[in-house]
Amino acid sequence: MTAVSATAAQPATETGRFEVYYSGLKAGEVLFGMTQEGGQYAATGEVKSSGLIAAISRFRYRAEAKGRVSGESYTPSRYEESLDTGRRESDKVIAYRDGLPVLERSEDPEDHWLDPRSQGDALDPLTAFWQLLRDREGEDLCALNTVYFDGERRIRLTTGKADRATNQVTCQGSYIREGGFSRKALKEGRKFPFEVTYTPTAAGQWQVSRIDAETLRGRVLLIRR
Repeated sequence: MTAVSATAAQPATETGRFEVYYSGLKAGEVLFGMTQEGGQYAATGEVKSSGLIAAISRFRYRAEAKGRVSGESYTPSRYEESLDTGRRESDKVIAYRDGLPVLERSEDPEDHWLDPRSQGDALDPLTAFWQLLRDREGEDLCALNTVYFDGERRIRLTTGKADRATNQVTCQGSYIREGGFSRKALKEGRKFPFEVTYTPTAAGQWQVSRIDAETLRGRVLLIRR
């Protein structure tokens, strides 16, 4: 009985690693992890350049998020990120008070940025992308509709239109710019398509195995390793 109770009390942890390819060349890596215990969650994420791309242009993004979880509902309480593009470095901290995001650390705001007080329904970026990358049951594939606020902009992620085969499911997705972008950025595009491919795991769930995305700089491929 004691052994069973100890096992049941262990936190649930999920991690993943993707290699990123751009124009056929390895460009970087994506690493993420999430731990849930006692109605709380803590997430980590990292995106970094590697290979020949890293020699030309360094990039590193690191983030942490934590909050409450109830079933499939996530409520962030704090988000922190550090960004190094090789040309500039920045840090950002978003705290959530009474359900509203508050910028505790950020660059100086620009006129087109959204007012954080209007974004009470939005997740932080890391929690939102966790929704996209996490393992799922078979019945809830291709049904994502989540929105996040990064302290400046509001972005929606959706998936739908499932293409099912015996050993994989491919969802058509959209990355949608909803607000906080400059006029120049909106002229470049508001909606960007991507595809998410799931394959079954030994545990009976479905896991993201690859993501194909259209970006302003071309097609990007993420392969799970």
